[in-house]
Amino acid sequence: MNPNQGLNELINPTVKILIVLIVGFIVPKAALGQNSHLPFTGIEEQGIPYIQQYSSDAYKAHYQNWDMVQDSTGLIYIANGDGILMYDGVSWRIKSLPGLTVMRSLAIDQNNRVYFGSSGDLGYLAPDAVGEMQLVSLKDSLPSEDREFADVWNTFSTGDGILFHTYNKLFLWRDNQFKTINLGKANARGWQVDNNIYFQIGRQGLKKWANDSINTAPDGHKFDSLSIHAMLPFENNRILICTVPDGLYSYDGIQATKFHTEINPYLAQSRVYQGLPLPSGLYALGTIQSGIVFIDKEGRLVSQIAKEQGLGDNIVLSLELDQQNGLWAGTFNGLSRVEVMSPYRVWDKRKGIEGRVFAITRHHGKLHVATSMGVYYLSCDGTEKNTCSFDRYEDIRTHCWALLSIDQSLLVATSAGVYDIRGTEIKKINGHTTDALFRSQIDTNRVYVGMVGGLSSIYFTNGIWIDEGKVEGINEEIRAISESKNGKLWLGTLVEGL
Repeated sequence: MNPNQGLNELINPTVKILIVLIVGFIVPKAALGQNSHLPFTGIEEQGIPYIQQYSSDAYKAHYQNWDMVQDSTGLIYIANGDGILMYDGVSWRIKSLPGLTVMRSLAIDQNNRVYFGSSGDLGYLAPDAVGEMQLVSLKDSLPSEDREFADVWNTFSTGDGILFHTYNKLFLWRDNQFKTINLGKANARGWQVDNNIYFQIGRQGLKKWANDSINTAPDGHKFDSLSIHAMLPFENNRILICTVPDGLYSYDGIQATKFHTEINPYLAQSRVYQGLPLPSGLYALGTIQSGIVFIDKEGRLVSQIAKEQGLGDNIVLSLELDQQNGLWAGTFNGLSRVEVMSPYRVWDKRKGIEGRVFAITRHHGKLHVATSMGVYYLSCDGTEKNTCSFDRYEDIRTHCWALLSIDQSLLVATSAGVYDIRGTEIKKINGHTTDALFRSQIDTNRVYVGMVGGLSSIYFTNGIWIDEGKVEGINEEIRAISESKNGKLWLGTLVEGL
């Protein structure tokens, strides 16, 4: 039997088109066609979340941002190189100390008061007589011998008061007066995890603040030879400790346990600087080499957002989760807000896709995309999820309008004709400018081809696709094809009807 026999009888010539008005963009021609169901098959397909970048030109202040907090009204405060930035979601303001002192750290107490630590100063924000926020210095309240200091790298709000941390001293502000705690000559780093405050002074292991003093934490000597770079809340009331060169540790307040995970060498190389838990159960680690790294509770790399994905810079100095679950990153080049909790993700030129997308399908489990520049497929090079991107089939460099997966074949409708992709082998079936493809449900070996100048079909026999030729009497541009149960075809054209 000739596979073309009866083809003309299947066309219903009496029904006219349903016209779709296209305003400002082109609706993908295969969007409502076959193979439109695209189940999520793995974290490598999550793409890039939406990132809003705020450059220093946008907020008109320094490009470095060292710390961030948000008060109960939703106002965001940022420790900036030129002062304290304030952002209400619409406009930016800045408050500076004389001499444009660099702000390093911020904290909010139980009364919603914002405290700051800067280069050579410390204090809080308070409204003036007209309600305008002003910086109030507490430096003159320090004993005279303690008033000369460099950077206040941490400001902690505790149940005992506000703790200002310089490299070798702590200043505890309580009951409107200061108490000074000397830390020695070695540089000290500090972290607040929930209500607990920890320090590492030189290489003296892990120490804990309690009762106005610092003492070695339980099992703290385990870190004597390590450099602690970050501490953050972890699952089951534990603490995740990021070290160099050993990587991750899990700490329950009594015992520290090495967290054996394949990401440890990568984190040591990337140098974690900040971290916080996310509502999703993941953990965001800000680094000074690799942007933001996201890991799960098993310590596995889930994804990464770096400069090439739209982050302001790969050096991340601060992280803060706002009340809408947006992740703010203070970088070495402005501010970025990442929609980490949004279900929407983007695949675009940052992940290898060029041109306007017209069709998406899955072929043999692999995601394929047809664009105005060709056909792309998702490829993951290695085990790290951030290496997943789209590659192009180099033999197809033209507008691609539709995709159809059938057994071993991925059929592609293009401006240069219909192509058959089987693995790495690509064959051209015909040379007609093609808009749409539809597999017959009556004879599944046949695929109808909607062309600029009419309708044709191809037929699969003996392992190859045969061009059956054009259907007589149809000269309109066919954009969509469907088939009723009795085998009648419904053709949607660009302007002439259905």
